[in-house]
Amino acid sequence: MKFNRVFLLSSVALLAFASNAAAGETYYFGTNAARTNISFVGEAELETILGYTNSVSGSIDADGKGELVIAVADLKTGIDMRDEHLRGADWLDASNNPNIVLKLTSLKANGKKYTYKGTLEIKGKSQEISGEAKVKFVDAEKAAKFMIGDGAWVNVKTSFEIKLADYGVNVPDMVASKVSGTWSIDVDLWGTTQAPKS
Repeated sequence: MKFNRVFLLSSVALLAFASNAAAGETYYFGTNAARTNISFVGEAELETILGYTNSVSGSIDADGKGELVIAVADLKTGIDMRDEHLRGADWLDASNNPNIVLKLTSLKANGKKYTYKGTLEIKGKSQEISGEAKVKFVDAEKAAKFMIGDGAWVNVKTSFEIKLADYGVNVPDMVASKVSGTWSIDVDLWGTTQAPKS
């Protein structure tokens, strides 16, 4: 699924911050679950599915290169049985493809937004992706003052739609009235220069 832009955008934000920070720094996402929010909505004829995850891991360096990962097992829809189906072979196939992976290859400032390019891998299928992200930077001094966390921070927000079929996830005709083939994604992620504790 194009949770890709979700991950790309977070990486974009990191890179954006990189251009405002000292060269050679690395920026990390997913260090604070409360500041990691990705939600998805699929509206079909007879049913609307709402889902989310507060788990992302990965880093982006000052050159605009990096990787962000979301574990399929961390995607939740509020119904355990439906979550099991989502992880199943007919859907995201978590057993063989446990992660959704976004690899960022370039980032460019465009006014108050940043455009990015990269690839997104879902269910073992990789697609080129591109888009733009709205980012906000918080320096280390201000982050400490407002108790956001250690290091300097960047916030990334974006919304977009994806088609499941683009990644080999095909909705069977028998459930098409309850499961949409197109999903809306909302992303609100924070990244920091403070490396996660091992």
